[in-house]
Amino acid sequence: MAGRHRRVTALGSRRRTAPVTITSPTLMTIEMTDGQTNLTHHVTDESMAQGRRAGGRYRAICGARVLSASLAAPVRRRCQTCAMWRRR
Repeated sequence: MAGRHRRVTALGSRRRTAPVTITSPTLMTIEMTDGQTNLTHHVTDESMAQGRRAGGRYRAICGARVLSASLAAPVRRRCQTCAMWRRR
């Protein structure tokens, strides 16, 4: 055959491509202190929107329902389950 043709094998083209690594998107959260237990949880943006519609109760990553304390409240204790999910 004349010209510059590329031969394709049964496995595809001869050209090698770099391996593709798929990473999961990072989970964007905000720390929120529960007004009843003084425990700080991580809450996602979606949970924030749903919580505003549900009267101020937010669902944390660990599944706990959080009643928001003052945003100026100091962090005393952090939820270990939320911290574990956040590290993934």
